Amino acid sequence: MAVKQYYFRIIKSPVWRPIAKLAALFLIIIVAIVLISVNKFKTVESRALFLQAHPSITKLLPVYWQARKLSDIIYLPYFFQHDAVPTYLLQISPKDLEKLNQSLPEAFMGVSLTERMFVPAVFRAHGKIYKVTVRYRGDRARHWNAPKKSYLVKFDKKNLFQGQSEVSFIIPDDRLFAVEDFNNYRARKLGLNTPVSGFANLDVNSQGSALYFAIESWSREMLDKWDVSPDSIFYSNSNGGESLWQDVQNWQVSVGTSKQNNVELSRLEELIKLLNTAPDSEFNARIFDLIDKENFYTWQMHQELANSPHEFDDNVRLYYDSKQGKFFFVPWDVEISPPAHSYFRQYGKLGQRIFSNPFFLQEKNQRLYEYVADEKNLEDDLRFYDQTYSSFKISLYKDRLKIYANRSADQAYELHRQEIIDIFHYLRGKVSPSPG
Repeated sequence: MAVKQYYFRIIKSPVWRPIAKLAALFLIIIVAIVLISVNKFKTVESRALFLQAHPSITKLLPVYWQARKLSDIIYLPYFFQHDAVPTYLLQISPKDLEKLNQSLPEAFMGVSLTERMFVPAVFRAHGKIYKVTVRYRGDRARHWNAPKKSYLVKFDKKNLFQGQSEVSFIIPDDRLFAVEDFNNYRARKLGLNTPVSGFANLDVNSQGSALYFAIESWSREMLDKWDVSPDSIFYSNSNGGESLWQDVQNWQVSVGTSKQNNVELSRLEELIKLLNTAPDSEFNARIFDLIDKENFYTWQMHQELANSPHEFDDNVRLYYDSKQGKFFFVPWDVEISPPAHSYFRQYGKLGQRIFSNPFFLQEKNQRLYEYVADEKNLEDDLRFYDQTYSSFKISLYKDRLKIYANRSADQAYELHRQEIIDIFHYLRGKVSPSPG
Protein backbone atom coordinates (compact mmCIF):
# COMPACT_ATOMS: atom_id res chain seq x y z
CA MET A 1 0.00 0.00 0.00
CA ALA A 2 2.85 2.36 0.86
CA VAL A 3 4.46 1.65 -2.50
CA LYS A 4 1.30 2.71 -4.30
CA GLN A 5 1.11 5.92 -2.25
CA TYR A 6 4.67 6.86 -3.20
CA TYR A 7 3.99 5.98 -6.81
CA PHE A 8 0.97 8.25 -7.05
CA ARG A 9 2.77 11.03 -5.22
CA ILE A 10 5.57 10.91 -7.80
CA ILE A 11 3.31 10.65 -10.83
CA LYS A 12 0.81 13.31 -9.79
CA SER A 13 3.13 15.75 -8.02
CA PRO A 14 3.95 18.83 -10.16
CA VAL A 15 7.42 18.74 -8.64
CA TRP A 16 8.23 15.09 -9.24
CA ARG A 17 6.47 14.65 -12.57
CA PRO A 18 9.15 16.37 -14.74
CA ILE A 19 11.88 14.55 -12.81
CA ALA A 20 10.15 11.23 -13.44
CA LYS A 21 9.83 12.03 -17.15
CA LEU A 22 13.48 12.97 -17.32
CA ALA A 23 14.47 9.74 -15.61
CA ALA A 24 12.31 7.73 -18.01
CA LEU A 25 13.87 9.52 -20.97
CA PHE A 26 17.33 8.82 -19.63
CA LEU A 27 16.44 5.13 -19.24
CA ILE A 28 15.14 5.00 -22.82
CA ILE A 29 18.36 6.56 -24.09
CA ILE A 30 20.47 4.01 -22.22
CA VAL A 31 18.35 1.10 -23.50
CA ALA A 32 18.49 2.41 -27.08
CA ILE A 33 22.25 2.86 -27.00
CA VAL A 34 22.81 -0.56 -25.46
CA LEU A 35 20.52 -2.36 -27.89
CA ILE A 36 21.79 -0.67 -31.04
CA SER A 37 25.45 0.00 -30.27
CA VAL A 38 26.65 -3.32 -28.93
CA ASN A 39 29.10 -5.23 -31.12
CA LYS A 40 26.36 -7.48 -32.43
CA PHE A 41 24.65 -4.48 -34.10
CA LYS A 42 27.55 -2.42 -35.43
CA THR A 43 26.95 -3.14 -39.11
CA VAL A 44 24.08 -1.69 -41.14
CA GLU A 45 22.93 -5.18 -42.13
CA SER A 46 22.82 -6.52 -38.57
CA ARG A 47 20.94 -3.46 -37.33
CA ALA A 48 18.43 -3.76 -40.18
CA LEU A 49 17.76 -7.42 -39.39
CA PHE A 50 17.40 -6.66 -35.70
CA LEU A 51 14.97 -3.79 -36.29
CA GLN A 52 12.90 -5.87 -38.71
CA ALA A 53 12.62 -8.58 -36.07
CA HIS A 54 11.81 -6.06 -33.30
CA PRO A 55 9.77 -3.25 -34.91
CA SER A 56 8.79 -1.78 -31.54
CA ILE A 57 12.44 -0.80 -30.98
CA THR A 58 12.20 1.64 -33.89
CA LYS A 59 10.24 3.96 -31.58
CA LEU A 60 13.48 4.45 -29.64
CA LEU A 61 15.52 5.41 -32.69
CA PRO A 62 14.81 9.18 -32.61
CA VAL A 63 16.11 9.23 -29.05
CA TYR A 64 19.15 7.20 -30.07
CA TRP A 65 19.84 9.49 -33.03
CA GLN A 66 19.87 12.50 -30.75
CA ALA A 67 21.93 10.76 -28.06
CA ARG A 68 24.74 9.76 -30.39
CA LYS A 69 25.09 13.37 -31.58
CA LEU A 70 25.98 14.62 -28.10
CA SER A 71 29.64 14.46 -29.09
CA ASP A 72 28.97 17.20 -31.66
CA ILE A 73 29.49 19.74 -28.89
CA ILE A 74 33.21 19.79 -29.74
CA TYR A 75 32.28 21.11 -33.22
CA LEU A 76 30.52 24.15 -31.75
CA PRO A 77 33.07 26.67 -33.17
CA TYR A 78 32.01 25.69 -36.69
CA PHE A 79 28.55 27.13 -36.05
CA PHE A 80 30.09 30.59 -36.11
CA GLN A 81 32.00 30.07 -39.38
CA HIS A 82 30.86 31.19 -42.82
CA ASP A 83 28.96 28.55 -44.77
CA ALA A 84 29.81 28.76 -48.48
CA VAL A 85 27.31 26.09 -49.62
CA PRO A 86 24.19 27.66 -51.20
CA THR A 87 20.92 27.39 -49.29
CA TYR A 88 17.60 26.78 -51.01
CA LEU A 89 14.11 26.91 -49.50
CA LEU A 90 11.36 24.39 -50.23
CA GLN A 91 7.82 25.04 -49.03
CA ILE A 92 5.21 22.25 -49.08
CA SER A 93 1.73 22.89 -47.73
CA PRO A 94 0.70 20.80 -44.67
CA LYS A 95 -2.03 19.11 -46.71
CA ASP A 96 0.35 18.10 -49.50
CA LEU A 97 3.05 17.07 -47.04
CA GLU A 98 0.54 14.73 -45.44
CA LYS A 99 -0.14 13.22 -48.88
CA LEU A 100 3.57 12.58 -49.34
CA ASN A 101 3.83 10.96 -45.93
CA GLN A 102 0.77 8.79 -46.60
CA SER A 103 2.49 7.51 -49.75
CA LEU A 104 5.34 6.01 -47.72
CA PRO A 105 5.36 2.32 -46.77
CA GLU A 106 4.16 1.60 -43.26
CA ALA A 107 7.12 -0.57 -42.31
CA PHE A 108 10.23 1.17 -41.01
CA MET A 109 12.82 -0.97 -42.86
CA GLY A 110 13.08 -3.70 -45.48
CA VAL A 111 10.56 -2.01 -47.79
CA SER A 112 10.72 -0.10 -51.08
CA LEU A 113 9.02 3.10 -52.13
CA THR A 114 6.59 2.18 -54.90
CA GLU A 115 4.04 5.01 -54.82
CA ARG A 116 5.89 7.88 -56.51
CA MET A 117 3.54 10.74 -55.66
CA PHE A 118 4.27 14.33 -56.69
CA VAL A 119 2.72 17.35 -54.95
CA PRO A 120 2.99 21.08 -55.74
CA ALA A 121 5.55 23.17 -53.85
CA VAL A 122 7.49 26.43 -53.97
CA PHE A 123 11.28 26.46 -54.39
CA ARG A 124 13.33 29.59 -53.62
CA ALA A 125 16.93 30.05 -54.73
CA HIS A 126 19.18 33.05 -55.35
CA GLY A 127 16.27 35.48 -55.01
CA LYS A 128 14.09 33.63 -57.54
CA ILE A 129 10.83 31.78 -56.90
CA TYR A 130 10.00 28.58 -58.77
CA LYS A 131 6.69 26.74 -58.82
CA VAL A 132 7.67 23.06 -58.70
CA THR A 133 6.40 19.59 -57.98
CA VAL A 134 8.19 17.40 -55.48
CA ARG A 135 8.21 13.84 -54.18
CA TYR A 136 10.28 11.70 -51.89
CA ARG A 137 13.03 9.85 -53.75
CA GLY A 138 15.09 6.72 -53.15
CA ASP A 139 14.07 3.08 -53.14
CA ARG A 140 15.47 2.24 -49.73
CA ALA A 141 13.84 3.28 -46.46
CA ARG A 142 16.92 5.17 -45.25
CA HIS A 143 15.91 7.95 -47.65
CA TRP A 144 12.61 8.68 -45.88
CA ASN A 145 12.31 6.92 -42.50
CA ALA A 146 13.99 9.74 -40.54
CA PRO A 147 13.27 13.48 -40.16
CA LYS A 148 15.70 14.29 -42.98
CA LYS A 149 14.43 12.86 -46.26
CA SER A 150 15.60 12.74 -49.88
CA TYR A 151 13.61 14.71 -52.48
CA LEU A 152 13.17 14.92 -56.23
CA VAL A 153 12.21 18.42 -57.39
CA LYS A 154 10.77 18.98 -60.89
CA PHE A 155 10.87 22.46 -62.43
CA ASP A 156 8.73 23.99 -65.14
CA LYS A 157 10.34 23.50 -68.55
CA LYS A 158 9.87 27.24 -69.14
CA ASN A 159 11.59 28.18 -65.88
CA LEU A 160 14.56 25.86 -65.43
CA PHE A 161 16.80 25.92 -62.38
CA GLN A 162 20.38 26.51 -63.54
CA GLY A 163 19.54 24.74 -66.80
CA GLN A 164 18.06 21.73 -64.99
CA SER A 165 14.47 20.50 -65.11
CA GLU A 166 14.84 17.87 -62.37
CA VAL A 167 17.16 17.85 -59.36
CA SER A 168 17.52 15.14 -56.73
CA PHE A 169 18.45 16.23 -53.22
CA ILE A 170 19.92 13.09 -51.63
CA ILE A 171 20.99 12.59 -48.02
CA PRO A 172 24.80 12.80 -48.35
CA ASP A 173 25.56 9.70 -46.26
CA ASP A 174 23.76 7.61 -48.91
CA ARG A 175 26.35 8.83 -51.42
CA LEU A 176 29.22 8.35 -48.93
CA PHE A 177 29.60 12.11 -48.43
CA ALA A 178 32.31 13.25 -50.92
CA VAL A 179 32.66 9.92 -52.73
CA GLU A 180 29.99 10.18 -55.42
CA ASP A 181 30.86 13.73 -56.41
CA PHE A 182 34.49 12.59 -56.58
CA ASN A 183 33.49 9.60 -58.73
CA ASN A 184 31.74 11.99 -61.11
CA TYR A 185 34.82 14.19 -61.26
CA ARG A 186 37.08 11.27 -62.10
CA ALA A 187 34.56 10.04 -64.70
CA ARG A 188 34.63 13.42 -66.46
CA LYS A 189 38.42 13.44 -66.27
CA LEU A 190 38.38 10.10 -68.09
CA GLY A 191 35.98 11.41 -70.74
CA LEU A 192 32.65 10.01 -69.49
CA ASN A 193 29.44 12.01 -69.33
CA THR A 194 27.87 12.52 -65.88
CA PRO A 195 24.94 14.51 -64.54
CA VAL A 196 25.69 17.88 -62.94
CA SER A 197 26.34 17.31 -59.23
CA GLY A 198 27.39 19.19 -56.12
CA PHE A 199 26.14 20.07 -52.64
CA ALA A 200 23.42 22.34 -51.29
CA ASN A 201 21.62 23.19 -48.08
CA LEU A 202 17.88 22.61 -48.32
CA ASP A 203 15.47 24.09 -45.78
CA VAL A 204 12.11 22.32 -46.01
CA ASN A 205 9.20 24.13 -44.38
CA SER A 206 11.56 26.15 -42.16
CA GLN A 207 12.82 23.08 -40.30
CA GLY A 208 16.39 24.33 -40.66
CA SER A 209 19.10 24.02 -43.30
CA ALA A 210 20.28 20.49 -43.97
CA LEU A 211 23.11 19.39 -46.25
CA TYR A 212 22.28 17.41 -49.39
CA PHE A 213 24.08 15.90 -52.34
CA ALA A 214 22.36 17.60 -55.28
CA ILE A 215 22.45 15.92 -58.68
CA GLU A 216 20.62 16.48 -61.94
CA SER A 217 18.09 13.78 -62.75
CA TRP A 218 17.60 12.11 -66.11
CA SER A 219 16.10 14.60 -68.52
CA ARG A 220 16.33 15.95 -72.07
CA GLU A 221 18.18 18.96 -70.65
CA MET A 222 20.85 16.65 -69.26
CA LEU A 223 21.37 14.99 -72.64
CA ASP A 224 21.53 18.40 -74.33
CA LYS A 225 24.45 19.33 -72.09
CA TRP A 226 26.32 16.28 -73.39
CA ASP A 227 25.91 17.50 -76.97
CA VAL A 228 24.40 14.25 -78.17
CA SER A 229 21.78 13.98 -80.90
CA PRO A 230 18.43 15.59 -79.92
CA ASP A 231 16.53 12.32 -80.31
CA SER A 232 18.89 10.27 -78.13
CA ILE A 233 17.24 7.84 -75.72
CA PHE A 234 18.30 7.29 -72.11
CA TYR A 235 17.73 3.91 -70.43
CA SER A 236 17.51 2.81 -66.82
CA ASN A 237 17.08 -0.75 -65.64
CA SER A 238 14.36 -1.96 -63.32
CA ASN A 239 15.86 -5.37 -62.53
CA GLY A 240 19.47 -6.16 -61.77
CA GLY A 241 21.57 -9.23 -61.20
CA GLU A 242 21.58 -12.14 -63.60
CA SER A 243 18.32 -11.06 -65.24
CA LEU A 244 19.59 -7.62 -66.28
CA TRP A 245 20.74 -8.61 -69.77
CA GLN A 246 18.18 -11.36 -70.33
CA ASP A 247 15.17 -9.39 -71.51
CA VAL A 248 14.47 -5.88 -72.81
CA GLN A 249 11.54 -5.78 -70.35
CA ASN A 250 14.08 -5.30 -67.57
CA TRP A 251 14.81 -1.84 -68.97
CA GLN A 252 12.84 1.37 -69.12
CA VAL A 253 13.19 4.52 -71.20
CA SER A 254 13.88 7.42 -68.83
CA VAL A 255 14.27 10.08 -71.53
CA GLY A 256 12.54 9.80 -74.91
CA THR A 257 9.16 9.99 -76.59
CA SER A 258 6.80 7.03 -76.92
CA LYS A 259 7.36 7.05 -80.68
CA GLN A 260 11.10 6.82 -80.18
CA ASN A 261 10.73 4.11 -77.55
CA ASN A 262 9.51 1.53 -80.04
CA VAL A 263 12.40 2.24 -82.39
CA GLU A 264 15.18 2.40 -79.84
CA LEU A 265 14.01 -0.52 -77.75
CA SER A 266 14.51 -2.57 -80.87
CA ARG A 267 18.18 -1.54 -80.83
CA LEU A 268 18.45 -2.62 -77.21
CA GLU A 269 16.76 -5.90 -78.14
CA GLU A 270 19.36 -6.33 -80.87
CA LEU A 271 22.17 -5.85 -78.32
CA ILE A 272 20.59 -8.32 -75.88
CA LYS A 273 20.08 -10.89 -78.64
CA LEU A 274 23.69 -10.52 -79.81
CA LEU A 275 24.92 -10.97 -76.24
CA ASN A 276 22.85 -14.08 -75.53
CA THR A 277 22.73 -15.97 -78.82
CA ALA A 278 25.59 -14.97 -81.14
CA PRO A 279 28.62 -17.26 -81.52
CA ASP A 280 31.95 -15.74 -80.45
CA SER A 281 33.04 -14.87 -83.97
CA GLU A 282 29.86 -12.87 -84.66
CA PHE A 283 29.79 -11.30 -81.20
CA ASN A 284 33.41 -10.12 -81.38
CA ALA A 285 32.89 -8.73 -84.89
CA ARG A 286 29.68 -6.84 -84.14
CA ILE A 287 29.65 -5.81 -80.47
CA PHE A 288 31.44 -2.52 -81.00
CA ASP A 289 29.15 -1.68 -83.89
CA LEU A 290 26.44 -1.41 -81.23
CA ILE A 291 28.48 -0.17 -78.23
CA ASP A 292 31.05 2.60 -78.33
CA LYS A 293 34.33 0.81 -77.56
CA GLU A 294 36.17 3.74 -75.96
CA ASN A 295 33.20 4.56 -73.76
CA PHE A 296 32.73 0.98 -72.58
CA TYR A 297 36.41 0.46 -71.79
CA THR A 298 36.49 3.73 -69.86
CA TRP A 299 33.23 3.02 -68.03
CA GLN A 300 34.56 -0.37 -66.98
CA MET A 301 37.89 1.14 -65.94
CA HIS A 302 36.01 3.74 -63.86
CA GLN A 303 34.13 0.95 -62.06
CA GLU A 304 37.42 -0.79 -61.31
CA LEU A 305 39.07 2.37 -59.95
CA ALA A 306 36.25 2.50 -57.39
CA ASN A 307 36.28 -1.30 -56.91
CA SER A 308 32.54 -1.10 -57.49
CA PRO A 309 30.18 -4.05 -58.10
CA HIS A 310 27.35 -1.80 -59.23
CA GLU A 311 27.42 -2.85 -62.87
CA PHE A 312 25.97 -6.15 -61.59
CA ASP A 313 22.76 -4.60 -60.23
CA ASP A 314 20.18 -1.89 -60.94
CA ASN A 315 22.65 0.99 -61.29
CA VAL A 316 23.47 0.48 -64.98
CA ARG A 317 22.60 3.54 -67.07
CA LEU A 318 23.17 4.02 -70.81
CA TYR A 319 21.91 6.07 -73.73
CA TYR A 320 21.61 5.42 -77.46
CA ASP A 321 22.96 8.24 -79.62
CA SER A 322 21.16 7.91 -82.95
CA LYS A 323 23.66 10.24 -84.63
CA GLN A 324 26.51 7.84 -83.87
CA GLY A 325 24.33 4.75 -83.91
CA LYS A 326 25.82 3.37 -80.67
CA PHE A 327 25.16 2.90 -76.96
CA PHE A 328 27.11 4.88 -74.36
CA PHE A 329 27.35 4.00 -70.64
CA VAL A 330 27.01 6.55 -67.82
CA PRO A 331 28.38 6.09 -64.27
CA TRP A 332 25.67 6.21 -61.60
CA ASP A 333 25.78 5.65 -57.83
CA VAL A 334 29.17 3.95 -58.18
CA GLU A 335 30.23 4.17 -54.49
CA ILE A 336 33.53 2.54 -53.45
CA SER A 337 34.64 -0.73 -51.84
CA PRO A 338 37.89 -1.70 -50.08
CA PRO A 339 40.26 -3.80 -52.22
CA ALA A 340 40.22 -6.52 -49.56
CA HIS A 341 37.11 -7.68 -51.45
CA SER A 342 38.30 -7.14 -54.98
CA TYR A 343 35.91 -6.82 -57.92
CA PHE A 344 38.77 -6.51 -60.41
CA ARG A 345 38.06 -8.75 -63.42
CA GLN A 346 34.59 -9.50 -62.07
CA TYR A 347 32.11 -8.21 -64.60
CA GLY A 348 28.44 -8.13 -65.31
CA LYS A 349 27.13 -10.39 -68.04
CA LEU A 350 27.96 -7.98 -70.87
CA GLY A 351 31.47 -7.35 -69.53
CA GLN A 352 32.08 -11.07 -69.08
CA ARG A 353 31.30 -11.73 -72.73
CA ILE A 354 33.36 -8.82 -74.03
CA PHE A 355 36.43 -9.43 -71.87
CA SER A 356 36.47 -13.15 -72.49
CA ASN A 357 38.22 -11.96 -75.66
CA PRO A 358 41.89 -11.54 -74.57
CA PHE A 359 42.45 -8.77 -77.10
CA PHE A 360 39.57 -6.67 -75.75
CA LEU A 361 40.72 -7.37 -72.19
CA GLN A 362 44.25 -6.20 -72.90
CA GLU A 363 43.00 -3.06 -74.62
CA LYS A 364 40.98 -2.14 -71.55
CA ASN A 365 43.77 -3.06 -69.15
CA GLN A 366 46.25 -0.95 -71.12
CA ARG A 367 44.10 2.12 -70.45
CA LEU A 368 43.83 1.20 -66.78
CA TYR A 369 47.59 0.66 -66.57
CA GLU A 370 48.30 4.09 -68.04
CA TYR A 371 46.12 5.68 -65.36
CA VAL A 372 47.46 3.88 -62.28
CA ALA A 373 51.08 4.00 -63.48
CA ASP A 374 51.00 7.79 -63.15
CA GLU A 375 51.10 8.85 -59.47
CA LYS A 376 49.98 12.34 -60.52
CA ASN A 377 46.55 10.92 -61.25
CA LEU A 378 46.24 9.80 -57.63
CA GLU A 379 47.49 13.17 -56.39
CA ASP A 380 44.88 14.94 -58.50
CA ASP A 381 42.14 12.54 -57.33
CA LEU A 382 42.97 13.11 -53.66
CA ARG A 383 43.18 16.87 -54.19
CA PHE A 384 39.63 16.95 -55.55
CA TYR A 385 38.33 14.55 -52.90
CA ASP A 386 39.85 16.59 -50.05
CA GLN A 387 38.67 19.90 -51.47
CA THR A 388 35.16 18.54 -51.93
CA TYR A 389 34.81 17.40 -48.32
CA SER A 390 36.36 20.63 -47.07
CA SER A 391 33.91 22.66 -49.20
CA PHE A 392 30.82 21.33 -47.41
CA LYS A 393 31.98 20.17 -43.98
CA ILE A 394 30.84 23.37 -42.22
CA SER A 395 27.33 22.79 -43.63
CA LEU A 396 27.58 19.16 -42.56
CA TYR A 397 28.59 20.07 -39.01
CA LYS A 398 25.76 22.62 -38.74
CA ASP A 399 23.13 20.18 -40.03
CA ARG A 400 20.91 19.31 -37.05
CA LEU A 401 18.51 17.09 -39.01
CA LYS A 402 21.08 14.40 -39.81
CA ILE A 403 20.94 11.29 -37.63
CA TYR A 404 24.67 10.60 -37.23
CA ALA A 405 27.47 12.35 -35.36
CA ASN A 406 29.92 14.67 -37.07
CA ARG A 407 32.72 12.39 -35.93
CA SER A 408 31.14 9.51 -37.89
CA ALA A 409 31.15 11.59 -41.07
CA ASP A 410 34.80 12.55 -40.54
CA GLN A 411 35.71 8.91 -40.02
CA ALA A 412 33.89 7.93 -43.21
CA TYR A 413 35.78 10.63 -45.11
CA GLU A 414 39.13 9.28 -43.86
CA LEU A 415 38.14 5.66 -44.52
CA HIS A 416 37.12 6.25 -48.13
CA ARG A 417 40.16 8.44 -48.77
CA GLN A 418 42.38 5.53 -47.79
CA GLU A 419 40.33 3.23 -50.02
CA ILE A 420 40.99 5.51 -53.01
CA ILE A 421 44.72 5.16 -52.31
CA ASP A 422 44.62 1.42 -51.65
CA ILE A 423 42.62 0.60 -54.79
CA PHE A 424 44.92 2.71 -56.95
CA HIS A 425 48.03 0.88 -55.72
CA TYR A 426 46.28 -2.50 -55.77
CA LEU A 427 45.37 -2.10 -59.45
CA ARG A 428 48.91 -1.00 -60.29
CA GLY A 429 50.06 -4.44 -59.21
CA LYS A 430 47.36 -6.18 -61.24
CA VAL A 431 47.78 -4.68 -64.71
CA SER A 432 50.77 -4.40 -67.01
CA PRO A 433 51.45 -2.59 -70.30
CA SER A 434 50.72 -4.25 -73.58
CA PRO A 435 53.74 -6.20 -74.87
CA GLY A 436 55.77 -4.35 -77.47
